[in-house]
Amino acid sequence: MHQRLLSRFRVPLLGIFAFASALASSGCEEEVVELLFEEEGVWEMTHQDVGGSGQMLRLEQGRQGKFFLKFARASIDANEAKGTLMAAACIDSDNTISPALGTTCGENYCCRCYSYSYNNNFMRIADSTPEGGQACDVNPGDPTDISLEPLGEFSNTFTFTPFQEGMFACEGDTCSFGFQGGRANSKFEVTGCEEFCAGG
Repeated sequence: MHQRLLSRFRVPLLGIFAFASALASSGCEEEVVELLFEEEGVWEMTHQDVGGSGQMLRLEQGRQGKFFLKFARASIDANEAKGTLMAAACIDSDNTISPALGTTCGENYCCRCYSYSYNNNFMRIADSTPEGGQACDVNPGDPTDISLEPLGEFSNTFTFTPFQEGMFACEGDTCSFGFQGGRANSKFEVTGCEEFCAGG
């Protein structure tokens, strides 16, 4: 008798448990925004169009490995990802920070610090750089709206158009820079910009 009762209710009970499990798991899943790429970590500049000519040029050998971004995400939801962006630029003997030059750049860096919000192929950065220290000599200005696109067929490489005016010698609102992600954190550590942007 007990076996017949158990077999009679086994299928409905299993169905209820499956439904409850599906409902619980769907309720726990949080929607997140679609992103063109995962931004976190270190990015190295590989191409530049400082003057906005429309032609992206590879950095000369003396300028390679000298211009970086580092993203530290703080949150992400259905609308956008947010966090801190740190930028490092090599300072040459003429006290310029342009990636467009062909001369060799040394080991001195200046920095800019930003908050950022990021949604699909659009990013907004707002300057939050402390005064003095390693700050690049750039007018903070208003927040900068950046359009993001894949750069040719280069792996994990994207164009940022434009950037904050003056940073990386950006001229106006048509400058464009190509950055490749997945770089080692040690490359950014030598710039000192992470400590600078953290206030210490």
